Amino acid sequence: MKISPKLKTDAGLTMLATSITLTPGTLSVEVDEETNDLYVHWINVKKEALEKMPRDYKYVCGNFPDWVRRVAE
Repeated sequence: MKISPKLKTDAGLTMLATSITLTPGTLSVEVDEETNDLYVHWINVKKEALEKMPRDYKYVCGNFPDWVRRVAE
């Protein structure tokens, strides 16, 4: 899933990617350096859950980006 946390610094993106990867069942795969979007892989997500979930990054990482903004930006 692509998430757009709107973080400005490399340190912030690194902190967020690490936090997501430490969450069981998720893995930060790639960062788009032009847009600062983060691609996250989920393990064992049901198709029904994907169809019902909102297309909002908060579904994947909660309020991690808000905390990272406070610390790194």
